[in-house]
Amino acid sequence: MALMSEIRQKDNAAYPATDKPVLLFGGLLILLILVFILDLFLGSVSLRPGEVIRAIFNNSDETTRTILSEFRLPKAITALLAGIALSISGLQMPVAISCVGVGMTVRVGIRVGVIVGAVVAVET
Repeated sequence: MALMSEIRQKDNAAYPATDKPVLLFGGLLILLILVFILDLFLGSVSLRPGEVIRAIFNNSDETTRTILSEFRLPKAITALLAGIALSISGLQMPVAISCVGVGMTVRVGIRVGVIVGAVVAVET
């Protein structure tokens, strides 16, 4: 039992528990929500927050509802989905094209060339 407690103490000392990833993820999520909401407010036709909220609940004029439902909301959702897709593809590309026999220091340097070559090969 003493051996297990020593291992846990060494493990805790080597990898201290921090809340930085949780705080970072929470901050980025809040930023994402704020930018999504700003995307609904900002455009060539200025809409006040009250008008946008009323248009979401169908209590505004036809012009505001059309601007929001036909232009701004689809654009904001498309931007959100495109960002999600790009981040997933950015995570998957190095995994899909891995350089198994090469060390990490060399792999980082040639990874960009490998990815570019693979994308060119797939596209042609």
